[in-house]
Amino acid sequence: MSEQLETPLRSIRSNAVWTFAANAVFSGMRWLTIVVLVRWGSSELVGQYVLGLAITQPIFMLAGLDMSSAQATDAKRDFSFREYSALRSLTVPLAVAVTAGLLFFLDLGSETSLVVMLIAGTKVIGAADLLYFGVFAQHERLDKAGKTMIGRGVLGLAGFVALLLWTGSLPWALVGMAAGWLIVLAVYAAPQSAALVASERADNVVQLPLRTIWRGRRLRQLAWLILPLGIAALLSSLTYNIPRYVV
Repeated sequence: MSEQLETPLRSIRSNAVWTFAANAVFSGMRWLTIVVLVRWGSSELVGQYVLGLAITQPIFMLAGLDMSSAQATDAKRDFSFREYSALRSLTVPLAVAVTAGLLFFLDLGSETSLVVMLIAGTKVIGAADLLYFGVFAQHERLDKAGKTMIGRGVLGLAGFVALLLWTGSLPWALVGMAAGWLIVLAVYAAPQSAALVASERADNVVQLPLRTIWRGRRLRQLAWLILPLGIAALLSSLTYNIPRYVV
């Protein structure tokens, strides 16, 4: 009996440690990104970067509908990974389109608009990662989610710093960040998620890329079910970013 209890407790402790470590590292890397911009960039670049985050974050938070949390709590598998993937495949391009439309009306200038759209590009990669985080959480493998976050933080910052120092350009630095995130997504997050999804299949076959299922009625049901999560995420993001809009 004690051994049966010890295994779940060990798993809970491990998941908690990985979650804390991953959030600490990723937050640290985001902070270092600002430090690098201040040290080797300019106040204008810092302003463009912060503005880009302020514009894109609420849009992508709403579009994300906090799907990873919904996946993690979907213990009965009422909706499949493919259905979550299909819904995200609809909402993420919509978020990009909304961002582009907002920039058209704000008329921030070509350079700032480019920075904002490149930040939106990193959000697209982040949205894919969050989809895989949901798979990791469903299978209680937060160690894999933690490794993904740490990898994103480290490689993203490395790519950002390397191209900023090489070119002195914020857009190119953001390309470097996106490349780092994409490497982690392609090399680790996607294959690991595919293996976990395959473990639920009768034939245990790993399929890459993980495919989506397009069922209109089911997608509408899923979207309506998790819409409150997206609205809550939007309001939280707006509360955090309102001071940036005022400044």
